[in-house]
Amino acid sequence: MVVAILGRRGTGKTTLMQATSSIYAPRDHLVIVSPLNTLPNRMPDVKWYKVSIFNKPEVERVFKELNESGKEPFILADEGDELTAGSAAGIAGGFQTPAVYDTLNYAREAGVGICITSRRPANIAKDMLANANLVFVANTTDPGALDWYDSFMQDPIHPDRDYKSICRVLPAVDTDGYSVFMIWSPGRKLLGYGTVDMDRMELREWDPKELRERLKNAPAASSTDPKATPDMSGSDSATAPSGSAAGAADALSGTSPGVPIVKSISPK
Repeated sequence: MVVAILGRRGTGKTTLMQATSSIYAPRDHLVIVSPLNTLPNRMPDVKWYKVSIFNKPEVERVFKELNESGKEPFILADEGDELTAGSAAGIAGGFQTPAVYDTLNYAREAGVGICITSRRPANIAKDMLANANLVFVANTTDPGALDWYDSFMQDPIHPDRDYKSICRVLPAVDTDGYSVFMIWSPGRKLLGYGTVDMDRMELREWDPKELRERLKNAPAASSTDPKATPDMSGSDSATAPSGSAAGAADALSGTSPGVPIVKSISPK
């Protein structure tokens, strides 16, 4: 699998990476590739390669070793935008070294997987997200990132669904004590929503109706603005809710909170 976790600083990307790691591969197949020690300190039994954009030869050596190991490693690349910067530098639309490009385009056929975190989607090469099986998106209000998501999240079944507005209203850790991530599959589109159960350190399914208490006292949404309270369901029959914010929360469909979402997003 190729997985991306996107969100501004402080939205819990590293925590989500830790919580979902068991979904992607057995523990002894995991490796950490990061310039920071945050994830290695939380997962001390997992081998850590300390690499950064400033030492491209080491990045190339590590990824070439992992690609050719024959052990089907799954790479947890925290601060992964360093490896696939979306600038003109590097090769193939921003990849820093040939081995990183190979990981995302070829080595996956031999069982190599990778999960990458990035603060902004524009900071990672387009080929990375083109190859992604799953994309987790956290709350953002950044206009550039919202426009990028609007372009990336093409949904022919629900062409009117306003994903930009959904990104704006997702609960964020700085306001709610935890973050909710939209779970997107380029092939299957919107899969639902998840947040981390901090006690079990695992991903749990999040029901949009959990917004009810958060929005209960919010100002009434304009009935003339159909996008004021966006459709956050994944249902083919869903319609855009209208009326008060609390009413919109009641109208949003979803599954019950607290249900492990592992089976929903597992490649198996």
